[in-house]
Amino acid sequence: MVVLVAVTFVGTGCREDVSPENAVCATPDEGDLLKVATCYFHADKDWTTTGAKRWPFLSTQSKAQITEIEYNKMFTEPPKCVTSSVAVLNPELSKTTTKGIVVPVSVAKRCAKCSEVETDSWIREESGWRRLWLPNNQELIDQKISMGDYAAAKKLAEEWLAIDPYSITAHNQFVFATGRGARSSSTKRTKDEMIRSMSAINPKDSTVLFRAVTDARNVDVAQTFLDEMAMDDCARDSAIANVANKFSEGKKGLEMRLDFLDRHESTEPRIVMTRAVTLGQLNRFSELKTLMSEHEAAIAKMLAESDPTYSVRWACNLAAVLSNAKDYDAAHRWVTLGLKQDPTDRDLTRLLKYIKTESAKSGRSGNK
Repeated sequence: MVVLVAVTFVGTGCREDVSPENAVCATPDEGDLLKVATCYFHADKDWTTTGAKRWPFLSTQSKAQITEIEYNKMFTEPPKCVTSSVAVLNPELSKTTTKGIVVPVSVAKRCAKCSEVETDSWIREESGWRRLWLPNNQELIDQKISMGDYAAAKKLAEEWLAIDPYSITAHNQFVFATGRGARSSSTKRTKDEMIRSMSAINPKDSTVLFRAVTDARNVDVAQTFLDEMAMDDCARDSAIANVANKFSEGKKGLEMRLDFLDRHESTEPRIVMTRAVTLGQLNRFSELKTLMSEHEAAIAKMLAESDPTYSVRWACNLAAVLSNAKDYDAAHRWVTLGLKQDPTDRDLTRLLKYIKTESAKSGRSGNK
């Protein structure tokens, strides 16, 4: 049984411009999801007491994963995003007293420089509606992904979905791990099915749209999902980079990719990195070197914080185009970054050997 709840956040900076918190929140009707969710999401009005106000509304399963002291420590600074209103799309069903029903909640946020839509889960317990938040599940999956153990991450995501079938995060991690893991004829079908399931839960969720863009079969389909994203969506720049990478690798496709990136001018590291590799593939080496000299640090930081498979792939791409541009020192730096993520990667190892050979011929070290 599904109840959809829309929660809208509007504001500027870190201050709320709407404050509906009132006497209702002192003694809320905990069987009324609208009132409970309103009080929960507006508890950041006074961020110094946010943890204390929200703790009572966490589910039993949530409290089993974090102590009240640890939870309160999460609210030691003003919130980066702000809240304005909460709306239940099915008010009658949300007032059920049947225990165990999980309800997906659409949460729209306004942050300092962008906006995003998330999906939260609430569960009906004996005492009323409680937020079903599972931080340990998220942490375990993140650990497995950072280690490159995608099979384990996929299994953990399945276990999470057994508890909360409406968790967009769990769905997304499942799709991500499936794509990164061993490929089979059913991989694409499985991913498509999961993305459809995510869309059925909340088609406006930023993660849902980003995942749909990323795994779309071609540019046109990806562009359709990109058009659904708000212009200031926090995930939009990364989505743009993923659309760009769907253009073909031939000269015409590369020129179309570059034109697409020019129409979505941005300094977001993934977009700059994609543009740099494209310039290199088109042998526009002077532009490539200029671009990388301005953005190398930001791109390196982004890759160092990304999952190993992604980092190795793009470090190798950057090293390849820079070696073609005969900038062997820069190429060596990217090979080194990639090998830190995966010291056994064969493509990087071969590329490192090539860079050292060519740099020796040109009289450059290639290993600074």
